[in-house]
Amino acid sequence: MRNLAGRDCVVASVAVGLIACSTATHAEPPREIPDPDGGGITSEEDALIPPGPPVKVRVSPRASLHTVTWVGTRDDQIIGYQVYRRCANEEWQAIASLGLLPGDDRNQGAYSIEDSFTRKCEYTVAAIGRDGKRGPKTADVR
Repeated sequence: MRNLAGRDCVVASVAVGLIACSTATHAEPPREIPDPDGGGITSEEDALIPPGPPVKVRVSPRASLHTVTWVGTRDDQIIGYQVYRRCANEEWQAIASLGLLPGDDRNQGAYSIEDSFTRKCEYTVAAIGRDGKRGPKTADVR
């Protein structure tokens, strides 16, 4: 995965939400994205469009372990996902950050996290764009 500065990144810790990046940069020329009307947009213009939310988000609660799963956004302008949890009347809390799966450049893979928690909670997931900005969250799931 690469960050905005073109640095190679890997997820260092899902539990803490750390992403480690190298200092090497990669200069890539703007690429033309096909448009059905023949106009097309550049990769810079495409990067300004916020990433869409992931799909098919599900929670599988078991005793003290909740597994949150989802399918990628099919957006090549993201660097990963942020997962949030809310229990009872509490505020949403970011609990995990995940980079893209290796080899999943078109972001079509299945993703999951495990949350050790005993209370009933809601979860939501948002894609993180290459600019580091979060896209819209998914609908809340229990």
